[in-house]
Amino acid sequence: MSLFLLSHLGYTKDMELAQSVSGIDIIAGSHTGMNLSYPPVVKNTILLQTGLKGMFAARFDFTLYNNHSTPYK
Repeated sequence: MSLFLLSHLGYTKDMELAQSVSGIDIIAGSHTGMNLSYPPVVKNTILLQTGLKGMFAARFDFTLYNNHSTPYK
């Protein structure tokens, strides 16, 4: 089973959450307004952030293999 978390905690808190809670595959966060061209992976958790005031659009593709998420490259 894959776990996707929508967050409005901000980048720093999302990073702390990824480090302390296992089993989260993707955190799609907001609040800080950071534009991450290359999302970091922290303990198998991919951190996504939205840009400030909708200035950027992004797309993230993933494929499920045996109920595990894997980023599409």
